[in-house]
Amino acid sequence: NITLVVHDWGGAIGFGYAVNHPQNVQKIVVLNSAAFYDSALPKRIALCRGVLGKFLVQRLNLFARAALYMTTTKKLSKESKKEYLRPYRSVASRIGIYSFLQDIPVKPDHATRHLLDSIESRLPEIRSQLLILWGKKDFCFTEHFYHRWKTFFPAARSVLYETAGHLVTEDASDEVLREIREFVQ
Repeated sequence: NITLVVHDWGGAIGFGYAVNHPQNVQKIVVLNSAAFYDSALPKRIALCRGVLGKFLVQRLNLFARAALYMTTTKKLSKESKKEYLRPYRSVASRIGIYSFLQDIPVKPDHATRHLLDSIESRLPEIRSQLLILWGKKDFCFTEHFYHRWKTFFPAARSVLYETAGHLVTEDASDEVLREIREFVQ
């Protein structure tokens, strides 16, 4: 009787669990993410890889800092920014960010591509109820990804928030929370 709420890289993680344990997952809420390979990921992701990327992500904390400005359409409060950065205060704490960026298959022959292909091939097996809530102004998981989700799950309730970005829970918090509350009841 699990309800998964997935966002960003959590799409692949959550759906990876759901395709392997479909009997356990009753409902899934999808927020700006993917669980399938797509070449539409922005080129900025590729910049965060390699030696330069490691320096930018781990030493300068540029990935987390840029996210404070690139992921919402509403300005985050000073307190919210502080909390988003809290887990990444040291170079060592940013290893996870750099590592997960390495796992994103930006090319068809990437090492994790087979895993995403496996998850994608099993998406039709999922019988869970789905709710798709999407920020249209996402620079990374664009509206293109929203429509791909809808091809996998055409019966899912879906809402496209015209003025929300990647952090749809920040830009349309009241609406998103209302949708999730109604869905899980």
